[in-house]
Amino acid sequence: MAGKPTYEALFQQVRELEKVLAEKERKEKALQRRILALTQPRDSTAEGLELEDLFDMDDIQRLQDEFSRATGVASIITRVDGSPITHPSNFCRLCEKIIRKTEKGFANCCKSDAALGKLSSDGPIVQPCMSGGLWDAGAGISISGRHIANWLIGQVRDETQTEENMCAYARLIGVDEAIMIEAFREVPSMSVETFGHIAQMLFTLANQLSAIAYQNVQQVRFIADLKRAEEALKESEARLQTLIRTLPDLIWLKDPQGVYLSCNPRFEAHFGAKEKDIVGKTDYDFLSKKRAELHRKEDRQVLEEGRPSRNESEFTFASDGHHEILETIKTPMYRSDGRLIGVLGIGRDTTDRKKAETKLQRSRERYQSLYQESLKQTKLYESLLRSAPIPLVIYDLDGQATYVNPAFTGTFGFTMEDVEGRRIPFIPKEEEEQSLAAVQKVLSGDPVFSMANRRLTKDGRTLDVQVSSSCYDDDAGNRAGIVVFLKDVTRVKHTEAQLMQAQKMESVGRLAGGVAHDFNNMLSVILGHTELEMAQLDETQPLFKSLNVIRQAATRSADLTRQLLAFARKQTVTPKVLDLNKTLEGMLKMLRRLLGEDINLTWRPKEDLWPVKIDASQVDQLLTNLCVNARDAIKDVGKIIIETDTIIFDTAYCREHQGFIPGEFVVLAVSDNGRGMDRDTQEKIFEPFFTTKGPGQGTGLGLSTVYGIVKQNNGFLNVYSEPGMGTTFKIYLPSYLGQTVEEIRLEAETVPHGNGEVVLIVEDEPLILNLAGKILQNVGYTVLPAGSPTKALRMAQAHTGDIALVVTDVVMPELNGRELVMRLKSFYPDIKCLFMSGYTADVIAHRGVIDEDFNFIQKPFSTRDLALKVAEAMTGE
Repeated sequence: MAGKPTYEALFQQVRELEKVLAEKERKEKALQRRILALTQPRDSTAEGLELEDLFDMDDIQRLQDEFSRATGVASIITRVDGSPITHPSNFCRLCEKIIRKTEKGFANCCKSDAALGKLSSDGPIVQPCMSGGLWDAGAGISISGRHIANWLIGQVRDETQTEENMCAYARLIGVDEAIMIEAFREVPSMSVETFGHIAQMLFTLANQLSAIAYQNVQQVRFIADLKRAEEALKESEARLQTLIRTLPDLIWLKDPQGVYLSCNPRFEAHFGAKEKDIVGKTDYDFLSKKRAELHRKEDRQVLEEGRPSRNESEFTFASDGHHEILETIKTPMYRSDGRLIGVLGIGRDTTDRKKAETKLQRSRERYQSLYQESLKQTKLYESLLRSAPIPLVIYDLDGQATYVNPAFTGTFGFTMEDVEGRRIPFIPKEEEEQSLAAVQKVLSGDPVFSMANRRLTKDGRTLDVQVSSSCYDDDAGNRAGIVVFLKDVTRVKHTEAQLMQAQKMESVGRLAGGVAHDFNNMLSVILGHTELEMAQLDETQPLFKSLNVIRQAATRSADLTRQLLAFARKQTVTPKVLDLNKTLEGMLKMLRRLLGEDINLTWRPKEDLWPVKIDASQVDQLLTNLCVNARDAIKDVGKIIIETDTIIFDTAYCREHQGFIPGEFVVLAVSDNGRGMDRDTQEKIFEPFFTTKGPGQGTGLGLSTVYGIVKQNNGFLNVYSEPGMGTTFKIYLPSYLGQTVEEIRLEAETVPHGNGEVVLIVEDEPLILNLAGKILQNVGYTVLPAGSPTKALRMAQAHTGDIALVVTDVVMPELNGRELVMRLKSFYPDIKCLFMSGYTADVIAHRGVIDEDFNFIQKPFSTRDLALKVAEAMTGE
């Protein structure tokens, strides 16, 4: 409310009251100390005060007269300059009526008095008078060390003063000798020792007067100070009482037990009683029990925590029954010595403020949407600049950068300090023409959207970007500059390239998978019958040579199909847990024959290599293709190095190295010192049918096969090469976490034969059924051929003897191979099985056949391949 003191001002006034009360208490204690000081002189000054100001001079005169009568000596008190303060006591006629009446005698008396009138702390000054030679003495009187008067005594003679001396002095000052001698004989006579005792008594009296003078000064000042302090305190208390009584706030003071000590009129209205009727009572005498207990709880909390507390609640005023919302503060109040007085409370009427707050809150709710919209508009510019995830730079019309956002710095490395007030040096020379044309287009009022371009980073890297730009105007509507967004699409373009590669792989895979089954069946028939006929001929016969050419062509076609399937990651495989070192060592002899004598093959295995899980035949394909590729890159004599290693990549490393995957890997590296490759060649080497060899020297599927096998086994690979510096391929295969490493059994050089064991062959392709039957009959097995699963089940039920093995196609009408085997086991629980198929891996997996526990042979197969697989299935090895 207007005119009311602020809460802080009120609180300050309360603190001033505390200070006044503390000052009053302090001054009461000071009074006691100053009473003691009246008898304890201090080193202080009393400038301007004289002896007459400090004593009743009639009392001093009587003291001086009585001293002279008691001692028989003359006495007088003078100022420091020698002028008399008191009347002379017991002065002799010789000094007063004769010597002092002459000019020379008076002058000598003054000199003598001046010599005696010195302040001394050691004792009185005793000496003969310079005018007549009588004995004199003096003692100074002081206030706080300031010399204010002298008490002089004397005019006595001893035996040393003779009449002859007096006559001589009479002549000197021009006095009649007879008169002089007569007066001299009236002078009191005493010994010097006696006079000294009297002088010491004088010194003691003079010091007592000095002490009394100081005490009088202190008392006068103390009384004056005390009166001023009392008047000031009364005035301050009056002001404070007036303030407290006229304040519009409620003020009260309770002792620690909750008993009221005082209150103001506003509080009287709350209780409907006068202060005299409130003091000495508690809240329980005026309020409900519940309300009184609440206030008592608040008071205890304030005293326990030792700090102020704030509350807000509704109060009812008993004087007229009206209600007010009061904001109250309660605080502990202490005396100056730290003793607790009680709890001081102040209550301020906040009813109007609460009404205003409610009204304001309603206004806020009513206009909240407008406020939010306004706030958004106000902060939009800053939000766009600082929070945009796309790099942004603002140029003035001179092409100088005036702002870059954090995303720009994070992408290109340039900070505002790097580019402020100059052109940003990040446009490649070959992009300058296009960029300049875009700027001219924007300045003409035509924005640029997603323009493909490139930009340089601060550390020299080149990024692919999409540039979008437009002009902006100032507040007056004048063209001010250009805003440019630069979206980094380097990773996107890389991903697009990977997608295109994947689409190529998928296309080849679909092509290979689409023809694999029928093509493999036909190749099996061609290859199998060719080998059967060749077995009946002598190698010298012309027909044998022609059949051998057919066999070689069929074998080459089968290899080509396997390469296509490997590239497309649809090759049917049976992964085993391998020690890669042992697997590779078993291939070194074959590789050396394959590479020839001009190639120095070096083997560098890492000890304690982690195991991997992969089909051993795929390891054969990997190493053979890489070594053949390395051999073809060497012109004459050269070196190929095969190495193994282990490595761990963490997430942080992979974030900074594109293409790497976090985890533990076994590394297979094949290096050569051949001609190497440039960057363009490296980007294409894994594409199917890409080759750098001449016509008829390669299919372009070798490295594609490597790529497909690695990806099929969840690995990745990298190539490092420079023209003329050779090439290194590094293959990273995931390490196997288990412990079992399976031994890879080397294939026998000879074709194994059976001993009449019964083999049930199930194949829905008659040509393959006939071929497989002939092959197994030729190697010593008894064959039961069945063209469908139903016929196979009937034959098995009708057969009276044992059936050692069933060789079945995977994909057939009626039942698939696995379902057929499960039914046959109900007749022959110990029957072994061998699956065969010309389909791709994904089709066979869909039929639920691919498993490490099943024997499998991929079509097409040779006589030797089938005989080996049958023997392996029979023995379980």
